[in-house]
Amino acid sequence: MALVTLENIQICFPEFSDSKQRKLARDSVTHTGKTILETTFAWKAQRRTCLESIKSVENENIVSDALNRGKGVIFVIPHLGNWEMINHYLGEHYGLTHMALPFRHAGINNLINSYRARSGTRFVTVSSAGIKAQMRTLRQGGCIGTMPDQEPSVYSGSFTNFFDVRALTSTLACRYVEKTECETIVAICKRTNSGFHIDFAGTGIGAAKDPLLEMNNAISTAIRKAPEQYLWSYKRFRTREAGEPERYQFPQHSVRVAIEHTALKLFLGASRLIRSSLRPTIASLIAGIFRLLHIKAWRVSTLNINACFPLMPPNEQSILAKDSLVELFTTGLEIHPVWFGTNDQFSSLCISVEGLEHMMDGPTLVLTPPLGNREVVMRYVGEHFNSMEYYHPVPSTALDRMIRKQRTRMGISLVEHTNEGLAQIMRQLDRGNVATLCPDQQPRLRGGEFIPFFTMPALTTTVMGSILRELSPQVVFGVGIREMSGIRIHFHPLEYDAELDTTSLLRCINEQLEEIISTHITQYRWADKRLNILPPSMKKLYG
Repeated sequence: MALVTLENIQICFPEFSDSKQRKLARDSVTHTGKTILETTFAWKAQRRTCLESIKSVENENIVSDALNRGKGVIFVIPHLGNWEMINHYLGEHYGLTHMALPFRHAGINNLINSYRARSGTRFVTVSSAGIKAQMRTLRQGGCIGTMPDQEPSVYSGSFTNFFDVRALTSTLACRYVEKTECETIVAICKRTNSGFHIDFAGTGIGAAKDPLLEMNNAISTAIRKAPEQYLWSYKRFRTREAGEPERYQFPQHSVRVAIEHTALKLFLGASRLIRSSLRPTIASLIAGIFRLLHIKAWRVSTLNINACFPLMPPNEQSILAKDSLVELFTTGLEIHPVWFGTNDQFSSLCISVEGLEHMMDGPTLVLTPPLGNREVVMRYVGEHFNSMEYYHPVPSTALDRMIRKQRTRMGISLVEHTNEGLAQIMRQLDRGNVATLCPDQQPRLRGGEFIPFFTMPALTTTVMGSILRELSPQVVFGVGIREMSGIRIHFHPLEYDAELDTTSLLRCINEQLEEIISTHITQYRWADKRLNILPPSMKKLYG
């Protein structure tokens, strides 16, 4: 919470000194704590008591003038001061119909809705039914409330500036204005020493050339009057435009990092002592435990397999899930000789390389899916070619640092999933070198397209299509398939036509990837949340 608060303030107030930014962050966290404590009062205290705690109201004539036009009013209520307290005043005086996101837990949602209903404000959900209810209210000349300083669904909204920073912003309020010609008024309930103070301000959205930007400017103007009372701990800039760097990428706590680093070192040290002949047995035992305890890797595997192979009998799905976990844990037990083994030890593990002729003639893009032992492929490519990886950090700071260190030892340079990273990959290939990326690693929504993958619409990065269309490099799938005597590296050439559009190229990649996976289906890493983002018409797969 403190880290998010500070980063947001640094983004929005770059003109502030470091000390001033930190002071504002501390004050904001303090006010957030006050809001939490006051919310209990807003929910539980008598309605009359809540109304009496509102000591002053400013610029209310703006509201009465707007209502006299008979077109209805939208109250834009940013997360400034106490947004629960303002519901009492707006519900009492204007019969507010407010839209609010429901809580995931049904019991908590019902409880909070019962508290909020006491304010006199009618709450509707963020849904088509809620939108229709608010539209009816506006057309009857009534008042509605919205909080557009929250990120909308990743499928909706548009990017516009908020404090001169690009932010995904809900277009709903602007659509209301366009359809009903209603007025839009910013309403805030600030905290004072003696109680609460409500302030209204017009926005001018209806007459603006860019109403979305005008709305954000009106919100930021209100915030600048009391920035310490704004909810800076909300990840307002979480969704980024395609190719932009991620926000809020904080390293985990140093204690956690130390513990995880120690655990990884112990695991690698223990796996070093395990003979190769015993790895499948130990991996099978671990997979059995995961299945028995219904641990996440097992749950995700079964959900993926059920979604991708709906016609497969349940018993076969279960067997495939278990076998894939055995292969996954076997891969984990092989990491030590791959990362730290001598050339002789690595050669004894990697028994042969097939399809190398497809990498010997000019720039090559190596697609490295999580099939078999991906790290074997990475080490081979790093040691034999001038290589660069389009790399996405893993959530564990300790593991991420370890992977980065090993990539350097392998001779592989890393670039991030950004526009600059893509430009570096392009330059790498343009010089006739090798670049690698994982073809089924899920990108952010706006950096991918939904492409069929074993009957499911899987979000697939458009970066691959951009590279193929622009440079037409030779492309291979690099996979390290486990056999009885060791791991055999295969470089399968991708057959494609660079003149195709991006969608067709991505389909071509996924179709050929399916063929390769189907040949070694148990060695695919079904425990990954490959289908975490689905089209809006589909129910979330992982809950």
